[in-house]
Amino acid sequence: MEDAGFVKDIALLVIGAVAGVAPWLLDKIGVEMPKPVYVGLLLFSAILVGWAFNSLGWLEKIPILRDKRLPLSTGLICGIVLSLSVWLLLREGMAETKYDSRKWQSDKNEVMSRKSYLNETVEIDGKTFDHCSFTNVTLMYHGTASTSFLDSTFQGSLALRTDNVAAKGFGFLQSYLRAAPGVVSYTLGEIDDKGNIREIEKMTKNPPATPSKP
Repeated sequence: MEDAGFVKDIALLVIGAVAGVAPWLLDKIGVEMPKPVYVGLLLFSAILVGWAFNSLGWLEKIPILRDKRLPLSTGLICGIVLSLSVWLLLREGMAETKYDSRKWQSDKNEVMSRKSYLNETVEIDGKTFDHCSFTNVTLMYHGTASTSFLDSTFQGSLALRTDNVAAKGFGFLQSYLRAAPGVVSYTLGEIDDKGNIREIEKMTKNPPATPSKP
């Protein structure tokens, strides 16, 4: 009977552990779980793990709990605490993998009103330049937040720089395709999260002249 009880407790412990890490494993393969189900699995895991630890007598092996008989309720509480601790550790790793390249990393939007920039490098991420003037400047774009210019003026030399890999690739592709031989019409557009396309730029070039026959 003791062996049967031991096997049962180990089975409960394994089931509880699987239930606790299931949301994390599913997230790793791209399957998102509804929050109520997530919380329910964590509580279910905590109850099974606490029950198993208490039945196996493992809680009593902790130095501060040695030689103390713990009630089942204490075992369940310890299981909940353990499950929450594991969940918090896994949650940090999950947050790092949920980066969506289609969204800005920051919602920052600082309004720069009627400022003049001369012979300098200007960081433009997360800023709206309203009626600003730029003379001989380098605009530095990291690609982390949106930027916009409202009735701003530019004079002298202007350079646009980026250290963002995606922005580098798109800029190169845009420049190459716009100047590709044989292209008579070029359109640059953006797609929103609903699939709608908004035209940003449209350019029409004169087709190459056809050589006349002698």
